[in-house]
Amino acid sequence: MSQTFKLVQMQITSLISVLLVPFAFIQSFYSEFPGQNVWDRAYYLTDRYIVHTPKHISQRLRAEKVRYVHNGFQFQQYQGYNSYLKFKRDCVSKRSLYHKRTFTKSTKDKKYIERVKEAVKEVFPADHDDGSLAPVILRLAWHACATYNVETKLGGSNGATMRYIPELTDEGNMGLEVARAALEPVKAEFPEVTYSDLWTLAGKVAIEHMGGPEIEWIPGRYDCMDLKYMPPAGLLPFADKDANHVRTTFTRMGMTDQETVALIGAHGLGRCHKHISGWDGHWTQDPLRFSNEFYKALVSENWHQGTVPETGRRQYYNDDESLMMLNTDMELLRDPSYKFFVMEYAKNEARFFQDFAEAFAKLLELGIRRDTKGDVVLRSTYM
Repeated sequence: MSQTFKLVQMQITSLISVLLVPFAFIQSFYSEFPGQNVWDRAYYLTDRYIVHTPKHISQRLRAEKVRYVHNGFQFQQYQGYNSYLKFKRDCVSKRSLYHKRTFTKSTKDKKYIERVKEAVKEVFPADHDDGSLAPVILRLAWHACATYNVETKLGGSNGATMRYIPELTDEGNMGLEVARAALEPVKAEFPEVTYSDLWTLAGKVAIEHMGGPEIEWIPGRYDCMDLKYMPPAGLLPFADKDANHVRTTFTRMGMTDQETVALIGAHGLGRCHKHISGWDGHWTQDPLRFSNEFYKALVSENWHQGTVPETGRRQYYNDDESLMMLNTDMELLRDPSYKFFVMEYAKNEARFFQDFAEAFAKLLELGIRRDTKGDVVLRSTYM
């Protein structure tokens, strides 16, 4: 089944579920949760008992285990929507169920993860931007980790907390619903991988798919299902700020100046969208190829400040206005420490690849502590 078909299927399911809202409302009154989650209940009924019925019949005929997953919860054969609501209730009200319910652990099975990686690769080709979802999926992985605070130890790649407000609606995460929706069918097909592992793994796969270096990635992250553990909003860098803001943001994550400049080199992929951020355009001529072109363009092009007419956002253009830079990009040239690494990466792509691979692997592990077996150890303050 193609990725496009899966996305269309999700849209059709949403449309059909509208017809089942009255039935879902009535059904809710025969449970412990009268009148609750009616729209989601209608979507569940449509998806499980209409859309997935042919697949489940086929699985039974082949004597396979029938699996159905809704919002990360894997249903047993005789469990219904009320079981899911009880699960959610227990996550919030019973802290003693922390390990089993509030946080869901990912699989570490290597063969299973290899299948997930192949499924992620099938997501990339799409009628989106320059023909690939790889850049926006890389951005999803980046932002899912960038909430980390080295002092408080909150945030980071563990938890996949972008599924919830306030992180979900953070201004810096606008547009990432495209990436999350694209990966949702992969999560449904491979329920034993958590969202936090899926998003970070997809970022690694995206980099390598676009010709970048191999990124070290270790499985085992948990998904958080309790709102009390969500990091605050406003932790992501703002593109119109100065070098001090950049350094403060990345130092809060525990990054050095070198790691900061290396990670920002990912701006060479993808583009800005005026209907999302207000800025418009791409940084390099080939936004689907991982390279050091971002740094080369930054130091070799002549840049002048201009305004995106439709939004009033200020950004920088090269002479023919085929490329753009954000103010935080230009600050890399104005700050002596940052500029040193910009010049180095502009002339030495091999070093950029090596430094980026190390910095991105570190980014993916922010907020993670592992034991001697490599298993993620949850913070004692969560207990």
